[in-house]
Amino acid sequence: MAADKDAAFVLPRGATGFLRPKDRPLPEVDRRTFRTALYEAARAADGRVGEIEERTYPRTFHAATVDVGTGECVVLWHAHHPWIAFVEERREWYADGFLTGTEGWAHIRPAAG
Repeated sequence: MAADKDAAFVLPRGATGFLRPKDRPLPEVDRRTFRTALYEAARAADGRVGEIEERTYPRTFHAATVDVGTGECVVLWHAHHPWIAFVEERREWYADGFLTGTEGWAHIRPAAG
């Protein structure tokens, strides 16, 4: 994969859902981990978790809404890598429109269990 000089990081093969037939399946991030992190983040922001939508093929991410008092935010959690992203609206795919540092709770991770 060629690296774009302006990219913040290079995505590993398969991260966007495109694999070659001979590639091994990607590992799955535990859905409980996603839900735990989501509820912890919402609590830390004095928010409330809304609808949670687990990924369906061909998407590579789960999506959930969180109401943080100043409005609703959509949280995306990658199904194969421990990455989260924040966007303003729910869509089937994203190439732009990502938010940064949403309400100070982007750093929240679930406690080791």
